[in-house]
Amino acid sequence: MSRLDAIRRRVLLVVIGVVVGALAGVGFCYAQPAHYSATSRVFIAAGSSSAVEAFQGAQAAQQSARTYASLAGGRGLLERAARRAQVDISPAALASELTINLPPLTTVIDVTVSDRNPSNAVALARGVSSELIDLVRELEAPPAGGVPAIRLVPVDTSSTAATRDSVLDLTVIGLAGLAGGVLGLLVALALDAISRRRSETGRRVARPARPAAETPQDDLPDNPVTGGRHGASSPESAPVWQVRT
Repeated sequence: MSRLDAIRRRVLLVVIGVVVGALAGVGFCYAQPAHYSATSRVFIAAGSSSAVEAFQGAQAAQQSARTYASLAGGRGLLERAARRAQVDISPAALASELTINLPPLTTVIDVTVSDRNPSNAVALARGVSSELIDLVRELEAPPAGGVPAIRLVPVDTSSTAATRDSVLDLTVIGLAGLAGGVLGLLVALALDAISRRRSETGRRVARPARPAAETPQDDLPDNPVTGGRHGASSPESAPVWQVRT
């Protein structure tokens, strides 16, 4: 119950902690280097000569989209994409900057690369999509030759441009605000404990001293001279003097 009372009394500290933490998160986001993203879109085309084959080809394309998307993150493909883009970056670093998106109910694959350099982002996105097209062409090539049943087609590569990513990261800001709120709560509890300790100390100092206990009269020892108690003579023990005439 005392902790709940402390929270209610110090709720302002908790609110201040949340606000300060969130502002610190915003400052952290703005202090990070700017990143730019570029997206290259690839269309999954199915060769067909009739409406039935077109419908079956579209279904096959949607089912194959996830498989092709997973191929885009291969180490060998990323290494070739970096060489094609003429960007000095390792496959592991490129994988950390790469995002493959599959829009629902479509047969397209979006290859997005985020980099600090906008030119590198555009070149790498185009390089990954081009290498993916070449890989799928090899995998889907008919053994006897001819046109493959499914192929990838680049979509307007000339319009690929880099855009600056959003500076604010809501996850970072939320975690910073939460940390600030917890810190404010701890400060509130600490101040409440100090306040209780001071009040207890003040009550001890202001409490009057107890008077010394009086010794009961019956507990006093007998007077050795008079034979009575408390130093007074009793009629029974007092000496009798006889006067002769």
